Amino acid sequence: MLLLSFMLLRPCLPPFIFLLFIFDLSAQSDLHYRFEPNPQNPFGKRDPATPMASGDFDPLIGEQACLSLTRIDRDNWADTTTMLWRWKYIMNGNAVQDETLLPNGRNAGSIRQYIADSANWYVHFYSSTLPSTALPAWEGNLTDTGDIVLYRPQTAPNGMEGFYKIVFSEIDPWGFDWLGAWVTPDEKIVYQTWKIWCDKIPYVGFQRMEITRKSAQFNKSGDKTIPVSLWYPSTVDHEDQKEERTRYHDYAVELSSPENDQEIPEMFFRMVNSYDSIPGPTKAEKFLKKAAFSVPDANPRDGKYPLVLIGGGRPLNHLELAEVLAHRGYVAASFPRLGIKEGERLSFTEEGASEYMEDLAFVLEELKELPNVDPERVYLLCWSYEGAPALAYASTASGIKGFFSLDASLGYEYGPGLVEKSLNPKKIKFNFPVFHFTSETMDHGKDLSFLGDLKTAGNQIEIQRNWDLSHAGFTSIGSVTAKRIKEQEEDKVYMDLIAEILGQLNRLEAKEHPR
Repeated sequence: MLLLSFMLLRPCLPPFIFLLFIFDLSAQSDLHYRFEPNPQNPFGKRDPATPMASGDFDPLIGEQACLSLTRIDRDNWADTTTMLWRWKYIMNGNAVQDETLLPNGRNAGSIRQYIADSANWYVHFYSSTLPSTALPAWEGNLTDTGDIVLYRPQTAPNGMEGFYKIVFSEIDPWGFDWLGAWVTPDEKIVYQTWKIWCDKIPYVGFQRMEITRKSAQFNKSGDKTIPVSLWYPSTVDHEDQKEERTRYHDYAVELSSPENDQEIPEMFFRMVNSYDSIPGPTKAEKFLKKAAFSVPDANPRDGKYPLVLIGGGRPLNHLELAEVLAHRGYVAASFPRLGIKEGERLSFTEEGASEYMEDLAFVLEELKELPNVDPERVYLLCWSYEGAPALAYASTASGIKGFFSLDASLGYEYGPGLVEKSLNPKKIKFNFPVFHFTSETMDHGKDLSFLGDLKTAGNQIEIQRNWDLSHAGFTSIGSVTAKRIKEQEEDKVYMDLIAEILGQLNRLEAKEHPR
């Protein structure tokens, strides 16, 4: 109405004033509707102000390549067909819309809203083949098993009362299963009618770059070359994604750079086995042939994105986490822990911490220059040793918006000693929040007193001790890669941790543009 009234007055106003008004409306749209799908986030984002349960479908957001199987009659099923299932946030991040696109043109979709008063999802279904004046609706929620279960009353052809039950299961950032069945109220009779299996389409690019800084101690040439791995939002064509996706073997080559390619399977087996005991080199070698989630050297999506720099051992330790971050609109970067001298391990000493801080500072400044990185939206995420030196660096760096510690050295007895000269809790004030994720078990030298001192000094420190994971379990290689090699499900606690990190990142991003 305001714009209409203004349009009527337009002939009375100088052209430049009208243009300024339209520009202001555009700027307000960017501000008020920032969770809507846009070129930078084509599937939108959930509004952080909504209840946490509104993110139940968050792992599904994006595009899924699916196989669909429907029942013909009591004894027969139709041929399996392919299907594209697209999910996005709508209503400025307050609801979810999904569309199923089939080759035969029989398309359908749903609007999904979570209503906090009843703690339930309400799913309104529509179809191109069965248009309706009143949309049928399913009702349900996320269960303790991690499945999303929905019901709608439906009478069977023989007059028996019951429900049509929908179950989303095996949900993780890489896909899900779906089952539709008619059930009696007590569910003693279950008649399955439709099955769907989905794999997430990547839209993630992967590339490796080398950053060289001067280091007189590293080698005779005085150059220290740091291999940096990058995962980023991309414009991958889903029709070719299966052929182009990076194989785990290629990741092992890129992220470890052994001299002999034949050493890869044995090296990979030893590495994974140090985090979780796996059956043997044969299974590891078989796993290396499988496709991961990203596409090498894919074209980056237009726009500037927040940067999450991941530290902790090697990039291979946090592969799946990096892929998920990139899929959700972040540039993820990681580089290996390199020694002071070439070929040597980095010492867990003040000297070693100082070396890592120099590497981190140099790498980060180079990454800030990348065309798809916003230099003022940087987050650090560290596991194990790297936590303390990374926080010491962040305390004086610019553009840092948040720090995530995955059971890192900040929460161990040895950690503060690495950086006591540069990170005095009585003097340091961070202008960003610090999140420390750990378990209830306080053994192996865990000590939260340093974090407590930082919090007492007025810093934003949040300690979460409810994560039932071993130290190795706070890595993707321990909770995802090793499990997949053993043909087991990913650790659900770790998957919940990824969801928690994404939630915190989205909340911090929202603070950059408050309502």
